[in-house]
Amino acid sequence: MSTKTMIAGLLGGVASFLIGWILYGFVFKSTMAGMEGMAGVTKPDEEMIMWALVVGNLSLGMMYAYIFGTWTNISTFMGGLRAGAIISFFMGLGWDMVGYATSNAFTLNGALMDVAICVVMGGIVGGVVAWWLGRN
Repeated sequence: MSTKTMIAGLLGGVASFLIGWILYGFVFKSTMAGMEGMAGVTKPDEEMIMWALVVGNLSLGMMYAYIFGTWTNISTFMGGLRAGAIISFFMGLGWDMVGYATSNAFTLNGALMDVAICVVMGGIVGGVVAWWLGRN
């Protein structure tokens, strides 16, 4: 993997962390809390395992960077926004529907809300990654 792709992945990971913090931590925090299938599923802020959250977000950024930089050559913000939103829609829908079917973590409305948030996050992260990859 090239240095440019690794930097794109790092930027995507940072963007994912920040956007997730804003959307899940502030904008939709109370809405999503009301859509848990059972109380106590989401950890309080002080119990979050930050290293795992960082690794997860960096992994997402690296996934987009690898796909865009190696397989598809997506290199514009709008191209990355579109591709990131589509990838995140299917990933989020798959993960959330399996989770809804097999656990009590979310109500159906909560799972669908999470898919919508995933699309927004994935689109922005994809846009940032592709923008970096398209720089000369």
